[in-house]
Amino acid sequence: MRLLRFFGWLLIIVAVAVLGFWLVLDNGEETPLVLLGFPLGSLPLGIWLAAAFLLGVVAALIATWPVVASARLRRRRLERDLARRPSAE
Repeated sequence: MRLLRFFGWLLIIVAVAVLGFWLVLDNGEETPLVLLGFPLGSLPLGIWLAAAFLLGVVAALIATWPVVASARLRRRRLERDLARRPSAE
């Protein structure tokens, strides 16, 4: 089961990488970007899109990390309490 999960994640990672390369290759025109009045330079549009996507993924991970950590901690506490409880047999 663990090997199947590994290959599933590997397939997802390869698919995302291929789509990312495809995005960059199809959107190769140089595009200057200005953010809040500050010029960020001129890069191909595909790179700007990929960077925005990655920034969104990182922001989502950071935003959900406290909730996920809290849920894992609660699950561990409940599992520990359940293990300490005498069996009902």
